[in-house]
Amino acid sequence: MSSNRNPGYHQDYIARIRYSNALPPPPFAPKLLQIANSGLASGQYTSASFASRLVRDQTLNIEADAELGMNIDLVGMPGVFDGDDKSIMFPDRPPPLDPRDRILLKPLASLGKSSAAQQSVSFLRRTEYITVSNPLRSNNAAARSAGMRKPPAPEKAANKNDPAAMLRQIEKSFNLAYPEDAYTGPDDMQHIRGNEISPAERRAWDKPEHPTKKNLTVLDSYPILPDLAALGDTGSYIVVKYNGNPSIGNYDPRLDHAVFMPTHTDEEVATYQAAVAKNEADPTRYPKPRDPLVHFTVYLPQGDTTAVIPRLKRKFDVYDADADAPDLYTEGIDEEDPELADPFFRYEKLRPYETFHQLEFDAEDGSAWNDTVAMALHDTLREKGRGPKRQKAAYIYPVGKRIQMRPKRAKRDGVGMVGLNSQAYEKLAVVDDSADQLELRIGPPDEDAKALMDGFKLKLDSTWVE
Repeated sequence: MSSNRNPGYHQDYIARIRYSNALPPPPFAPKLLQIANSGLASGQYTSASFASRLVRDQTLNIEADAELGMNIDLVGMPGVFDGDDKSIMFPDRPPPLDPRDRILLKPLASLGKSSAAQQSVSFLRRTEYITVSNPLRSNNAAARSAGMRKPPAPEKAANKNDPAAMLRQIEKSFNLAYPEDAYTGPDDMQHIRGNEISPAERRAWDKPEHPTKKNLTVLDSYPILPDLAALGDTGSYIVVKYNGNPSIGNYDPRLDHAVFMPTHTDEEVATYQAAVAKNEADPTRYPKPRDPLVHFTVYLPQGDTTAVIPRLKRKFDVYDADADAPDLYTEGIDEEDPELADPFFRYEKLRPYETFHQLEFDAEDGSAWNDTVAMALHDTLREKGRGPKRQKAAYIYPVGKRIQMRPKRAKRDGVGMVGLNSQAYEKLAVVDDSADQLELRIGPPDEDAKALMDGFKLKLDSTWVE
């Protein structure tokens, strides 16, 4: 007698668990938009491009009240109704962050499960349920079965953010470059020994290789040094960028020798001086103020370009023996009585400019060296006969301020002036009272400027002597 029972089949059970995500209802009723479309007849309503086209066809129409949805009460803000907006503006130097709030500023990539712990799985369905610990458990079992000893745990690496560890790494780099000057004595208050140099680091220094292009070879190398002799009385340089082409048509070579005359309003100067006085009186309460936005009036050399520019270059060349000759000037030369002459270069005004973006770094605390520097290669073999012999190096120059400026335009009457009184209108209107021409005379710095220059140079090299 045959059996009628059906044979059994093994089948995995997959349970789909839906987690509830209860959200509060929206505070307003939904708005149905009537957008012309092809409907269901086109058969494209299930694709993502169908919804994207609806978004592009529907113009953005935001209905807001008179306050644009933000109820702002200015009563209680000091100085708002007197024209002082400091209480509602973001401070130049924000207060220090509370340590308990630092966790809130962690990047999103650092949250959740680490990507290193995610094991790669195959396309099979059952591997979805294999936990991360299973491969580790199988590896440990295989090691115990083979009689292998567990390798010792690696020693805890030194904290790279430790100031002493950072200083030892810096000393190691100098010891690698200049082994004859390496300090090998015990650590004290004045000296610290660098970390030990590995053989791989010595080989990399002796025979450097490009990280990706192994066929390249090093032709020459230059040590990076600050050019102390070129530091000015501000301790840094300024990079100025025009918002548009300042010249009409082709580039004007006179722009390389332009004079930028800084201009400030009396109100800006008074506000800055008051902030400096508060900082000097109580530095803990009032931070050091930032420099106000510097506006410029640009002047260009007047005269024939082919005749003026070579003379200007010779006048600024510190290695030119005849740089102080008065006949290099283009104006004010008295050939009959040279002693009574007062020669100069004549500059004419191009136009006034206003600064719309300014980023500054303090040269006194050394932050000007940490963002942007200019570099000039100096090779003694290629520059023979150009002044005193200098060390072959790549000399760097700190950039303490980056400025972007645009032409200053006067505002037309009645445009955007609704609700402003006469005093506010005078502040907005552009009044260009700068000189139309300048007389430029070039000479050595005075004693006050030399004292400022020496102060910045001594901070970098205590043994520096001019």
